[in-house]
Amino acid sequence: MKDIHKSVIALSLLGLSLSSHAGIANGKVKVLKLDVQNKILMVRVMNDQGQSGLSEPPSCATWHHHLAVKYTGTEEQKALMTLLTTAQASSANVRIVGKNTCVAGTNAEEIMDVELSVR
Repeated sequence: MKDIHKSVIALSLLGLSLSSHAGIANGKVKVLKLDVQNKILMVRVMNDQGQSGLSEPPSCATWHHHLAVKYTGTEEQKALMTLLTTAQASSANVRIVGKNTCVAGTNAEEIMDVELSVR
């Protein structure tokens, strides 16, 4: 059966160029957490083998969630939260590209770009 993309949504938080050392996560959203006190949205992506879907993260990325963004409630951040919630609820695959830097005060790589694929 031919795979047909019903929807591809890309959200770029910042138009920064990719570094060859930035982490890239491919897989399904397994954990999505909004830390209200510290204003951080965190996500963990797992591949089909149940392993972390994040490849080549920067050395600062050692948290269980691996990818994060400071969450202050901007329209872009709300769109990101909606996209990740949708991906998790529908078991859709996502591709998240990191900035090659960690969110200040965390050990999680900052999210630069997210793509959701529904087949």
